[in-house]
Amino acid sequence: MKTFILILSFTICYNFSFSQQEDELNDDSVNISGYISPFFETASMVKKCSFVGGSGGFFVTPNIIIGGFGKVMTTFFKIDSLKADTVWQKKLELDMGGGGIIAGFMFMPKKKIHPVIMLWAGGGSLSVSDKNKTRINAFYDDFFMFDYIFELDYRPFNFLSIGLGAHYQMFAGLKLYGYKNSDFNGYGIYFNVKVGMF
Repeated sequence: MKTFILILSFTICYNFSFSQQEDELNDDSVNISGYISPFFETASMVKKCSFVGGSGGFFVTPNIIIGGFGKVMTTFFKIDSLKADTVWQKKLELDMGGGGIIAGFMFMPKKKIHPVIMLWAGGGSLSVSDKNKTRINAFYDDFFMFDYIFELDYRPFNFLSIGLGAHYQMFAGLKLYGYKNSDFNGYGIYFNVKVGMF
């Protein structure tokens, strides 16, 4: 799943970058600006976790952002035990990743420092592996994911922007013995570097 999410995020980022270059080369086309962005975030779920991923977007107007993202969990998430078909399994590791679409709004886009609000909406999957890194089918599930982000962007150059802020993620449709969706909801820190034409 991690490999799929990373390939998806890089494909999205590449397509946004390539389509922007085509727009710049074609004088008759509408000039659409956009960016690609690696990011890092933390989340206070069942325990503190971290995610890495990539996103890409384009500006429908100077303020409105539309794009996509993909992310995977990098934290070693140890679970003491889980129950499947009345059998308890121990020394397990949880892993999750996902991707989806981005909608955002940038305030004061011409300023060097400006606030940005975004909604990330999509889906993903959660899996549990044993100590031999073998996935246990009974502990695999898909979920919906929503991430609300507020960040302050600093743009030192026309092609570079650095963002730091906070986010709140929410899960729905997740089923795992002993856990509920709200266990995976939580606040965290969000950091990214955007490269593109703004």
